[in-house]
Amino acid sequence: MALGWRRANIAKSYLEKLGINGNRLKTISFGKEKPLCTAHTLACYAINRRDYFAVVSK
Repeated sequence: MALGWRRANIAKSYLEKLGINGNRLKTISFGKEKPLCTAHTLACYAINRRDYFAVVSK
């Protein structure tokens, strides 16, 4: 979970450096809770290391 949180916060800080207000961004790490791919292969592990963005305010 810690790696997922770090990855999410790095993506958030990158977007903030591009000029997006940090109050408009929310970071969530699902870890093993919600994998996109469930096979036990290297390709699946790579797919599960993803960022998902959703608008929380305008």
